[in-house]
Amino acid sequence: MIGKTTNDAVWEWDLETNMHWANEMHQTLYGLRTVDPSPEFDQWKARIHPEDSSGILKSLEETIQSKNNAWIAEYRFYRGKEKKECINIYDRTYIVRDNSGNPIRMMGSMVDITARKTAEENLKSNEEKYRLLFSSSPLPMWVYDIETFRILDVNEAAIRQYGYDKAAFLNMTIKDLRPKEEVERLVGYSKIENPGVRQTGVWRHVKKDGSIIDVEVNSHDIIYNDSLSRLVLVNDITEKLKSQQIIVEASEQLRSLSARLQEIREEERMHMAHEIHDELGQRLTVLKMDISWLKRYLKEADQATREKIDGTLELLDGTIKIVRRIATDLRPGILDDLGLIAALEWQSKDFENRSGIKVSFKSNISEIALSTELATGLFRIYQESLTNVGRHAEASSIDSFLKRDGQYISLTIRDDGKGFDTATLGTKKTLGITGMKERTVILGGEYFISSKPGEGTAITVNVPIPED
Repeated sequence: MIGKTTNDAVWEWDLETNMHWANEMHQTLYGLRTVDPSPEFDQWKARIHPEDSSGILKSLEETIQSKNNAWIAEYRFYRGKEKKECINIYDRTYIVRDNSGNPIRMMGSMVDITARKTAEENLKSNEEKYRLLFSSSPLPMWVYDIETFRILDVNEAAIRQYGYDKAAFLNMTIKDLRPKEEVERLVGYSKIENPGVRQTGVWRHVKKDGSIIDVEVNSHDIIYNDSLSRLVLVNDITEKLKSQQIIVEASEQLRSLSARLQEIREEERMHMAHEIHDELGQRLTVLKMDISWLKRYLKEADQATREKIDGTLELLDGTIKIVRRIATDLRPGILDDLGLIAALEWQSKDFENRSGIKVSFKSNISEIALSTELATGLFRIYQESLTNVGRHAEASSIDSFLKRDGQYISLTIRDDGKGFDTATLGTKKTLGITGMKERTVILGGEYFISSKPGEGTAITVNVPIPED
């Protein structure tokens, strides 16, 4: 009954009578029927893999001669009638002896452990791969016990990076690699279970020589020597952060230089506008008055002379208008005299008259006192936005709005033009947009642009209003 209920291939051999018995599982192992004669010793030997045969038979013979009653072995075995499939067998045999110690009966069971052996080999292969990856990684790696923080293993890259030898590492905890001010944060963070790979951010580590390095840390919880542990991979980003800081500082310096250049340019524009308007404009006006005086006193002049004088007066009128327009383009006096809102209203009407594009400007602010820098920056952004619409948008109308929201002032310009795909901005030479963004950043604000082909474009600038 035991033979029928077990999954083992059970057999018995009476050495005195040479009688053999085997259960159904044993017969199946050989590819035999239950009614077929049980396999004998020679049939078993013939099924053992040639590479294992001599060693297994020698081991069995030594056990019999040694008077031991138990023989246990693992070997490869050909199963089935055709003997094409080779499996792994775990064999347990018990030897019954007479009073003189001579074997008189043998009983055993054979278990197919192929699946287990395959799993063990896969595990061994994976462990070898892990060990190779761990030891040969160019980045520092170590394993530590989550409960005690003790370092359990470390690779060569970590030894080179931190200056400790392996023995020293294995007598340390991960606390020893941190500045004192970061230990509390480390302890709290390390207690969080991490079933998957995670980035734990940027940390500061202390090397053996006392120097501090900045590192990015990736970790993964694993079972190491039957205990919950954590595998850590470290990437030294000290030089990267230094380079980034240099870039940031250089960018700030360039931005400051750009802001100063814009300030100088505005000052020069204002000076040139005043010079052109006041000096050149006045001189042209005086010249016009003088020629008008000459016209009145040259009553007897011939017709050709009078026509020449009239032509000169018309030329002077046109020149005075051009001078005023140039002065206004350089720096609209209304911006300095009446403020930002009046200047934006004037710019809207002037652009509409020149381009034929209808411009609607509204504001929820009646008047606001802004610094010259802020007012000039917003006015130039508005100017550039209208210019871009006129050049590229193929729009018929523009809606713009200026509003105050708490300590922020917002300027929005929306057109009904052809629009574009904003994803292409990085591939085009959009100097106008770049200039507006830079002005906004210098003012401490944010610049937003949204557009879709066929749906127009909207630009919004939010700028903080400095407190008095």
